[in-house]
Amino acid sequence: MLWLLAFYAAWLGLVMAGQHWHTLRENWGIAAAMGLGSYVAGSTPMGGGTVGFPILVLLFEQPPQLGRDFSFAVQSIGM
Repeated sequence: MLWLLAFYAAWLGLVMAGQHWHTLRENWGIAAAMGLGSYVAGSTPMGGGTVGFPILVLLFEQPPQLGRDFSFAVQSIGM
């Protein structure tokens, strides 16, 4: 758990140092959808796109191409 605490401390430091709060506010939903997709991909035989694609396209009204690309990213990086 110490590595996770170090990761979040470094992430928060980068957000604060670069003043990226506006980006964080605008894109929190996409990060949450992909986090949930990664969890599903890692804990079940289903891919992360099973969760990520519908959330991005239907809930956040993003283009299907973006949902597809993020789904591939979750599967290639998260798995």
